[in-house]
Amino acid sequence: MSDAKKKDDKKKGKGLKLPKISLPKFKPPQIRLPSKKGQPPRPPINIPAPDGTFLMAMVLVGGLSAASAAIAIHFAMPRQVIVQRPTSDEQEHGKSYNPQGFPDLSVGPNVTSDYSMSMERPVIADTAYVNPHACIIGYASVGDRSYVAPQASIRADVGKNIAIGNESAVLDGAVIHALPTEEKGVHKMENIIMVDGQEFAVHVGNRVTLAPQCQVYGPAAIGDNCYVGMQALVFKSRIGDNCVLEPRSAAIGVSIGDSHYIPAGIVVTSQQQADALPTIGKDYAYKDANDLAVKVNTQLVEGYLGLHPTGN
Repeated sequence: MSDAKKKDDKKKGKGLKLPKISLPKFKPPQIRLPSKKGQPPRPPINIPAPDGTFLMAMVLVGGLSAASAAIAIHFAMPRQVIVQRPTSDEQEHGKSYNPQGFPDLSVGPNVTSDYSMSMERPVIADTAYVNPHACIIGYASVGDRSYVAPQASIRADVGKNIAIGNESAVLDGAVIHALPTEEKGVHKMENIIMVDGQEFAVHVGNRVTLAPQCQVYGPAAIGDNCYVGMQALVFKSRIGDNCVLEPRSAAIGVSIGDSHYIPAGIVVTSQQQADALPTIGKDYAYKDANDLAVKVNTQLVEGYLGLHPTGN
């Protein structure tokens, strides 16, 4: 073979001789059991040498066990979540319903769908305060000196035009949602409630308190000076002025007159039940509950706006 041919083969990896590696031969150990005194020695016990299949299986099992352990440790270790906080300069000024610098995801426009052909943004009064951990989406409005607390959700991306009046509060974990008010541009009047000649999915009046974890699901309207207690429900109903829904009560498909209350845990599903509800008198235990709530929440609005001015 010519020298040029040998060089060419060497480049291609041909003709290379790998060094021979000799592994030590496995010699199985012998185990000799102790013999009793006065008896001949016992014969040794020979352990057979493991074959290649057995050794390969042990290697694979060991490798899989190590991999499993590594995966388990990976998922068991706590993850550190790094949140990029806005600088003080970014937060100091600028028009925003949340402190400047937070992404405009929780308070923003709806997406388009068969149930909302256009995108609308929430309209929030400059004197209202919306906590950064609250959520307001789509065609919704919040009035003067009103408060939307952490984890509250106002979803106006299906049922459109959810209105919150002045000096009202949507407290922690409260949900306002609605059935579709339109489909492919056609109004679904069965899911619309009229207030002062205007169409709404949900209308909440002035000085209304929606307590933590309550739900208002449209079509629904709540009059002025009302208190909706913890975990109470209003669905397909109209609530008059100066009413109280005590905790875990519900109004479903009814109209309740002014100055009535639903006792705790009572579910009102017929108009006959609604008409028979007790009225709020001077001896009613929760007669002043909403006045106190409004006083507290409007002061919170003023305080939080001082910490996080929305600016213009």
